[in-house]
Amino acid sequence: MLAMGADGTHKRTTVSLIVPTMDKLSYMSRTLPVNASLGFDEVLVVDSSRREKDQVQALCEKHGARYVFESLDRLAARNRGAELASTDWACICDDDVIIHSFDLDKFRSIAAEGLDYMQGGWGKAADTHYAWIFRRDFFLNVLKGYDPEITGGDDLDITLRAQKLGKGKMVYGSGLYETETVGLDIAKDYPGRWIRNKVLYALTYYPLIRKHPSLAVNFIKSDVWRVQRMLKGTSPGRIVFESFMERAGLVYSPLYYVIRKKRRAR
Repeated sequence: MLAMGADGTHKRTTVSLIVPTMDKLSYMSRTLPVNASLGFDEVLVVDSSRREKDQVQALCEKHGARYVFESLDRLAARNRGAELASTDWACICDDDVIIHSFDLDKFRSIAAEGLDYMQGGWGKAADTHYAWIFRRDFFLNVLKGYDPEITGGDDLDITLRAQKLGKGKMVYGSGLYETETVGLDIAKDYPGRWIRNKVLYALTYYPLIRKHPSLAVNFIKSDVWRVQRMLKGTSPGRIVFESFMERAGLVYSPLYYVIRKKRRAR
């Protein structure tokens, strides 16, 4: 499918794959070789590794991916990747996701419907679906990227904003793509990172609820969800820790938000 260029001529709609990563070579060594072979116009890896930088760079060079090193957190790295990309559309993908197939002809056909974003889930039986394929101009200039203040619920936040501000389409199960998540248990694979993430997620509850008040009911439902996970085999210790962090976040995240806001104003 063709898009209208700035000079009034028609050009082929281009799409990039953006992958932020930080010291997760064990995931990247499994996902990048597959994802870089699918025919995206550009595969851009934004690496913030402290220990595995050289290995990640070598992996990118081996598989023809564009490598950029930026000392950024995950959301800022996603946004930076979209800024640096040279394509019309950007697929923003986590480093633990293998994209087994991505039908570029189907993608261009769907994009020609005048969409701003596409949403879907990961894996063969996804029960949550977020926006992760964006018209790049819409992502950068309308959504203004991922909100760096919302570390927990970032995918939900940008999906709700995209639904409010743009035109999108659910593409999960349409034959556009098939994925597999290899990082199913980050608590086991990277326990330090898991604990850090849970703390940061809890500390950013306030800006998420402040922006989307209707989500407050989710905190009531979360205990039911955790009980269901425990019945399916999740460690009770992990459940208790997550529940404690959530409640601590409800208390301390407003203070954390104010402190960060004052720091940014300096």
